[in-house]
Amino acid sequence: MRHRAATPGPAASTRLATRWRRAAAATLAWLVVVASGLGTSRAAELLMFEEPGCPWCVRWHREVGVGYPKSEEGRRAPLRRLHVSNARTSGVRLRSPVTATPTFVLVEGDAEIGRITGYPGADFFWGMLGELLAKMPREAPKPRDAELGPALDPTPGRTTLAARQEGRP
Repeated sequence: MRHRAATPGPAASTRLATRWRRAAAATLAWLVVVASGLGTSRAAELLMFEEPGCPWCVRWHREVGVGYPKSEEGRRAPLRRLHVSNARTSGVRLRSPVTATPTFVLVEGDAEIGRITGYPGADFFWGMLGELLAKMPREAPKPRDAELGPALDPTPGRTTLAARQEGRP
């Protein structure tokens, strides 16, 4: 005796379609919530416009880029690397076109705070970035950060922006 495979009846088919519709509606609702937050109040970022073969970009990555994410400045304004040709599609209102590499643009939300065009060396870069960051509102320190005291930057021989502003070595 052979058994035939049971085929779903109309009721099962309707339940399956209802589940798919609910899943699609939930996914669409989630996408709307996520997309609605994209154009509003993004945190500060440091955009680095670069291109392959740029010797100054390579030098920046070697001298600064390794320690940047671990620095106070890197935590306040994480780095986002972009090809120079993507300046117009970066989602940021730039004050003027990006014409040289590297160009570092400090942004908050979708607005440019300021920029550093070119790479003048690590010491000048950190000083110029400190001036740009000073234009931004300062966040209140977290209780844990206050307990730990001033943190040293991972780059040998350099302290954080806060330590430099307070006159500490």
